[in-house]
Amino acid sequence: MKDSSDALIHEIIDDYQCPFTVPEVHGFFTGLVLSNISNIALDKKILTFMDIDEDSLSKSRRLIDCIQSEIKSSNLNIKTGKDTDYKAIFSSLAEWTYYFLISFQKPDSSKNVDNRVIEILDVFDEISQLNQKYKVDDDNDVNKESLNDIHDFIEKSVQYIFNKKDDK
Repeated sequence: MKDSSDALIHEIIDDYQCPFTVPEVHGFFTGLVLSNISNIALDKKILTFMDIDEDSLSKSRRLIDCIQSEIKSSNLNIKTGKDTDYKAIFSSLAEWTYYFLISFQKPDSSKNVDNRVIEILDVFDEISQLNQKYKVDDDNDVNKESLNDIHDFIEKSVQYIFNKKDDK
């Protein structure tokens, strides 16, 4: 059976007592996929930040490969919870982007800086603060439209960063 990112995330959380939520783990590993760091640095970052042991590295690498495949095939799916619990969905998106920002590493060279990527990261920073700066609207249609827009922006942005990384 082919691995799915959702199944691997749950296995990492359950099997290795990872203290983070599904959106946090998914965002963190997606950020790693889009970073240009060595395997040694990647392993160190996973072990240090995720607070899991070395036994998890094999599954962590499979998760990275799985997320990379999903992005390549334009099938990245950010899990956000039940469709009508808008507060929980906003929270999931905030967690996802926050942990993405923690793990994502921009290229070191200033000549490789893409202003659009910088703008995306600025918007991700704003999304990561949804719980602190914004409140759920009383109008569920507005909530649904806003969440769809945010979700689409995240997915398209991840695709853009991935494609820019592949171009180099």
